[in-house]
Amino acid sequence: MTKEHQPEESAAIELFTAQLSKLSAIRQLDYTRPEFITWRDTVTDLFQRFLRPDSSHFVTFREIRFRGPGQIQPARRRPFSYRGPLPRSSGISQEYMNEFRKGCEIAEGCIQGAIETIRNFGVHRKGAERKGPQKDGDIQQNFHGPVTIHNQALATGKAIQSIGRMGDEGATLQEIALLLQQSMELKGREVQDGLRAVEEIASEIPKTPEKRNWKAVLDSGEKLLGIAGKATDLTAKLAPHLPQITLLVHQAKTALGL
Repeated sequence: MTKEHQPEESAAIELFTAQLSKLSAIRQLDYTRPEFITWRDTVTDLFQRFLRPDSSHFVTFREIRFRGPGQIQPARRRPFSYRGPLPRSSGISQEYMNEFRKGCEIAEGCIQGAIETIRNFGVHRKGAERKGPQKDGDIQQNFHGPVTIHNQALATGKAIQSIGRMGDEGATLQEIALLLQQSMELKGREVQDGLRAVEEIASEIPKTPEKRNWKAVLDSGEKLLGIAGKATDLTAKLAPHLPQITLLVHQAKTALGL
């Protein structure tokens, strides 16, 4: 493993470890809970980003059946005239929960295997890929907020235009910029600050690592992650794109010796 690639591998291990630490709480849930769905999607994104698509750990994780053979028990129908106490819903069957927890145990092994693979062989680097038939620098402009947000979005679109053809970073920043404008939870100032952070990061990405303003990347990256965390109505949609920002923040801290 070369020293050049150590920060990215360290970040990948840190991200997988963070999801591994959430498993104790996830085990107490069931497959219908939004927290579990978000966790599963985030782990899937980490596998896709850092491991080969044919990795045995990734393949096993994809094939986990978190749903057991049990079914949600229907409530017993009672006479219309019944006035007695209502029983608590039995919810998901015990057989169902056993299968879910078994899936969580397998998932734990898959994540631990992914961490070990990255430690031994580093992260998998695929060719730059663009998602969807987007044109270079395109950014949707359906603005419903103040004119200042509109202007900031236009500036952000121009900033990421130069990296639109460079793969993951450009696609990630474009998607985050679009999602921030769609959130109903964020205030106008928060959207504007988020777009400004995207613009700042986008202006640094095309530079070589030694010429980047890592302090600006760190400040903007942490601000962007904080604002994205407030957009709770779009948590699931933002989740696949945030590991890339976390990676940039980690690289910035490493470059700054923090």
